[in-house]
Amino acid sequence: MEQERTTEEENTDKKPLGPVEELSDNLKEYLATRYELTVLKTSQKVSVVTSVAAFGAIVGLLAMLFLLFILIAAGFYLSELFGSYGHGFAALSGVFLVLALIVYLGRKRLIMNPVRNLLIKAMFDED
Repeated sequence: MEQERTTEEENTDKKPLGPVEELSDNLKEYLATRYELTVLKTSQKVSVVTSVAAFGAIVGLLAMLFLLFILIAAGFYLSELFGSYGHGFAALSGVFLVLALIVYLGRKRLIMNPVRNLLIKAMFDED
């Protein structure tokens, strides 16, 4: 008797699915696959944006170090021209004050928009 129940249970498990159940299984499989695809695409986009940001940070750091040493040399050169360290470095500071003002006034056009466009391009580029 117990063997008959086991056989009956196996037969109900192997029973062919109706169209509704088959559709339901296909929909579940589709949704699971779609979710996995979304996770993979999102992780790819995040990794691209992160690598672009890291590359930009490294290049920016190296450029700032380069500029630092060039500007120290320029400060000493201007100091020699003016005959005083204070006057040479003050003149260089004045130039930077003007540059900082220009960058501040044009921050959207010069910095924000290009950075935003670069990140968007990196995120949505299909390469």
